[in-house]
Parts: sequence; C-alpha cells; structure tokens
Amino acid sequence: MKLENHFPGFETIINLLPAHVYILDINNLYVTCNKLQAQSFGFDDIKKVVGKRNRETPLYSNQQDLAETLDNNNMAVMRNKNIEIVELEEPGLDLNGNFVVFKSYKLPLLNEDKQVIGLLGISYDITKYKNELEALHSKYVQSELALDNIMANLPGHVYWTDEKNQCLGCNDQQAYELGLKNRHEIVGLNISALQPPENAAIVIKNNNLVMKTGEEITTEENFKDINGVDKVYLSRKTPLKNKSGKIVGLLGISLDITAQKEAEKLREQIAMHEAMAAKNKLFKDFTSQMLSLINHFQILNDNGKSKLVNEKEPNPNIKLTKRETEILYYLSRGKKPKDIAFKLDISHKTVQNIIDGQLFPKLDTHNIGDLIEKAHMWNLIPLIPEV
Repeated sequence: MKLENHFPGFETIINLLPAHVYILDINNLYVTCNKLQAQSFGFDDIKKVVGKRNRETPLYSNQQDLAETLDNNNMAVMRNKNIEIVELEEPGLDLNGNFVVFKSYKLPLLNEDKQVIGLLGISYDITKYKNELEALHSKYVQSELALDNIMANLPGHVYWTDEKNQCLGCNDQQAYELGLKNRHEIVGLNISALQPPENAAIVIKNNNLVMKTGEEITTEENFKDINGVDKVYLSRKTPLKNKSGKIVGLLGISLDITAQKEAEKLREQIAMHEAMAAKNKLFKDFTSQMLSLINHFQILNDNGKSKLVNEKEPNPNIKLTKRETEILYYLSRGKKPKDIAFKLDISHKTVQNIIDGQLFPKLDTHNIGDLIEKAHMWNLIPLIPEV
C-alpha cells in the first residue's frame, strides 16, 4: 500500500503534523507513519517501521504488556461494526522510555468492497496536560475539603437558603442544634419545618425583608433547640446574589446570646434589689438617729432636774483618745473595721486592736452593738468626726 501514489504529498503533510500519525493493516503491521512516530519507536527512518508490530520496535521490545494493549486497542477499532472514529486514551513511551499518555483518534480503513483492511491513527502526547489537570484537580479537591472543613467547624450557626426559604446548607453546629444527624440533612428543608410556627414566622419575615430590600440586617430571634430549650440568637443576615446581581437567597450567621440576655435580666434584678436595700438602709439609719435623739432627750422630772430616759449619767471616769473617738464615730455609722482602717489610713489590725483592747474594756462591752449603744447613751459619739 503505497499511499504516496494515491495521495500525492501525503507523507509531507503527516510529517508536518505535531502528532503521531500511522497506518496499520488488518494484521496490526505498520504500513507507514510519520517521522515523529518512527522516532518514538527508536527508528531513524520511516521505512524501518514498515511491516513491524509494536512489540517488534526497539522501544517496546521490553514492554510486551504495553505493546499488547496497543495491539488490542487497534484490533477492537477494526472489529467495530460501526465504522466511525474512536477516541481513547492509551499508555505509551517517550524517547527516554518514560511512560506517557496519548489521546488517540482511530478510524478503520475500508477497501472498495467496504471491507476493513486496516486503520488510520493519530495520537497526541497529553502527559503534560494530564499531569497539570490532575494537579489542578488535586488542588481543587484540597480546596474543597479545606472549605468544607472550615464551613463545618465555623463557630456559631451558619446557614444559607434560596429565595423560597429552602435550606441549601449549614455548618455542623446548626445541624446539631436542629437535631439533624449531619449538616447535609438540612438541604431542601424549609425554615417552617425546623422551628415552632411562632419562631419560624419571625425568621421567615426577617429573611424575606433581606431578600426584598437587598439590605443586610442584624436582629434578635427566638430559637428552640433539640431539647426544647428556648434560646435567643443575634442574627446577621445578608442577601446572596448570582453573577448578574440577582438576589437568589440569603446567608445567615447567628450567635447564641441566651446567657448574655439572662445576665442582663439578673443585673437588672440586682440593681433593683440594691436600690431597695439602699432605701431600707437610709430608713434604718434615720430611725436609728431618731431613736438616739429620743434617748438623749431630757425629760424634766418633778423637781425640775434633767434625766436621761432609761439611762444613767455619763461615766465621768471614761476618757477616750482622739483615735478611739474617730473609730467610735465610724462604727456608729455602720462602717466595718476594714473600711475604717482605709478611711483613717491605718492598718486593719490597729483598728481591731483599739476596738478589742481599748474600747471594749473602757465601756465594759463585748461586741460592737453594745459598744455603740452604750457610747450613744454616754454621749461619747460626736455628731461629726473631729478634725
């Protein structure tokens, strides 16, 4: 089969192609090929390829399994009842004996009687392309895994829906709070199926507002978890848009602020109790002072002499130092020894020693309540501290 006689310029054309071009007969013997194909077999002349099988070439003589694979591919194309171009990837070798990948296009050749007499093949070395594609795919898979892991483990509750409030995805925390086995189970579920009607209605209203206006919002929403516990979430919601700018859904991030809300209520209750306690203390102090004044009020007896109600005359033998008087004054105002020490810029121990070792013995008392009471009765407490 001298193709040059039937197709002038054929060999010139195929030698210019940046591909491996070859023709085989019905027995898998090479009829002709271009220079690139001959060189890939280890031949320096096309004529040396003619009449040989793949396994008989220098490069494939030690790779019988590989040569057999190529032969089987060729025979399968020639036996195909549908006379058409067959596209396939095939293993091969480069000039250095390294394994490569070819993209091959093979067409059965017919004689005048429509019988298959051989095969025309064109093969391109796509190894570099395949390696680059695999590297890109590997990076893509790694990126997908990384993004998947990041999304799954994001703190708080992350979720996204379509414009009909159908869930498209969420993170693990959101799935767990909803009682789902995994975050993929949320896909296709409507918001109305995930919460009680009153909670779902508010969430859907907020979502629709974001998707209608295209504006991001931050708002508080009520949520009931898997255990039926009512919680409060601070939700930030933003519209999702496609490439043309059309709003196609919503992205939401919600944080559980139940503890903070309870703490706020507790602080309000504490503040209210403290205000009430302050009022009660003010009243108590006022009552105490009034009783003290009444206690000191003198009632004239029948002889016109003054007498303290229910008490003796002051003990003329009691002499208090300035420091003792200061401490008595602050004790009568409800100050504790530690506070008095800070006020007078002395140590707590010094204050306690004066109380225990000096004031108690002088007034013949054993506790601060009796001490203050007797000091009041004996007019030992000044109305204002001495300067």
